Amino acid sequence: MEETKPNLLKKIQAAVKNNDAKVEEGLSNTTSTLLSLLDKSINEAKSAKKQVQRSTDTEKAVKSINEEFESAKGAWLKLIPESFKPIWMGLNEGQRQAIERQASVRITNLQSKEQVQRFWESRDFSSIVAANGKADDSKKTGLAIVNEAVAEQATTERKKLANLSVFLRVKF
Repeated sequence: MEETKPNLLKKIQAAVKNNDAKVEEGLSNTTSTLLSLLDKSINEAKSAKKQVQRSTDTEKAVKSINEEFESAKGAWLKLIPESFKPIWMGLNEGQRQAIERQASVRITNLQSKEQVQRFWESRDFSSIVAANGKADDSKKTGLAIVNEAVAEQATTERKKLANLSVFLRVKF
């Protein structure tokens, strides 16, 4: 059965069209698959970028909080009222550590001068006074002890001024 040239040509053209359609369909499917994979990769990259950003933001926040905590940690001592400095200077290492532990518990409440003032005024220095051998003073509050220390310092300064006055009268 020999086919005629025109029939054979038609069959070849039909087969080529059919093949072209299959190639086109395959290209379309491949293009869709590639686009889908590309979209998925882009979304994964965006998600990874967000995670990195969140991680960076978290690290910055932690660093900021740590810096804030470190700067606040010393505020209670940097802002110590003048009247309490002699008491602080007279403390031994163990007593200082005890006050530092008390301050560390209240670290967020010791940011302003007023807060630090209240902190120092609320410390109980009676055990420190008792340890220094002044049993009769053991019931005094921190503020009473400071008031006494200030009064003693004022008396000492008055005596120095009186002595200076006498010295100046004798000289002149």
